[in-house]
Amino acid sequence: MHFAAPVVALVFAISELLHANAIGITWIGTSAALVVANTPIAQWSGILTPFGLSAVVVWISFLLWPDWNQRGWSRWSVTAYGCSAAAVLWIGGWMIESQIHVTAPSFKALMIQPHHEAKESTKQPTWKTLHELTLKTLKKQGEVELILWPEGAVPGGNLHELASDSKTLSDKANSNFMSLSRFRAELLPQYGTNCLAGTSLSCNGIAIIGKVSYPAICNYNCGCLFTKSGQVDAHEKISLMPIRETVPNWFNWFPQIRKWILSEENLASRYQPGRNFHPLTFQDRNGVTRKIAVAICYESWLPWLPQYHCQEPLDAICHLAYDGDFKDHPEYTQRMLLTIRLRAIETRTWQLVCTHFSGTAVIDPRGRIVKQLPPGPGVLRTDEL
Repeated sequence: MHFAAPVVALVFAISELLHANAIGITWIGTSAALVVANTPIAQWSGILTPFGLSAVVVWISFLLWPDWNQRGWSRWSVTAYGCSAAAVLWIGGWMIESQIHVTAPSFKALMIQPHHEAKESTKQPTWKTLHELTLKTLKKQGEVELILWPEGAVPGGNLHELASDSKTLSDKANSNFMSLSRFRAELLPQYGTNCLAGTSLSCNGIAIIGKVSYPAICNYNCGCLFTKSGQVDAHEKISLMPIRETVPNWFNWFPQIRKWILSEENLASRYQPGRNFHPLTFQDRNGVTRKIAVAICYESWLPWLPQYHCQEPLDAICHLAYDGDFKDHPEYTQRMLLTIRLRAIETRTWQLVCTHFSGTAVIDPRGRIVKQLPPGPGVLRTDEL
């Protein structure tokens, strides 16, 4: 038992790493790090990484079983070792957490949760619900320095159009359609502040199939930042969701299966992976430049992405997600928040989470959920925590 426990823990961690490299996502259903995300033990993820923390948790779990090959009290010696190790981790995690000095967020942010299907056509468009909630909150509770709308909140637009004069781009032919250029020209002036909205951006690019390349329109799942001064910048989703947004490269070994997936999921017209990463910047009401990183949807699960290893100090990491696929299963949203708590501990940075249904939350640098919205339309302000 003494030797089997570390061996199993090591195999578990290696398998998790291999799975992450092959699929692009960790074992959401079995990651041991998530089990202890609500405890002081989670503080060790900032030192051991989630994979190392998973290995330690598996190791301790195996030690807790008595060694039935022994007799009398000696069979419980392994369990005593496991309990002692768990106690050391618990106390050590508490000591690590107690050393973290948490100050209030450096800027006022407003997160809007529409409780809306992203592609509903029979009801009021999502952007209208977001717009109404935004205006109502700003009028009643005062201005903020950054407004967050969740993933896919605005249908999208062409990158070249956004580089043009916004005053010439307003299209009122369809009052229910909201393009990025129209958002910039009509809605942003009403807010009078910076806004980060989940959307898609397209631009002219090159597609390669086999050894043939040809001009094509490339689409990117983005968090688009519109600053109060009129500047536009975007974070392009770096790691796309397997199957839903792209097909993993190892499917190239199975061309018939890859072809079937492409036809079934219509992936040919979906997204391209982001081309680069950089922090997005805006100025607060005092003229101080603030820096944020953005994570789109399940990028929150991937601790190796550059959002969580930025060499520049960040004021916050903003997570824009669509949790509509799990609106009837809130436990999945809670699992997403557990992973973001680990990201907070690893980066010691405020995490601002903006979703469609029930996951909108603020998480402090210690990994604690300071406040979370219940299911339903609502708003969350960082200056009212």
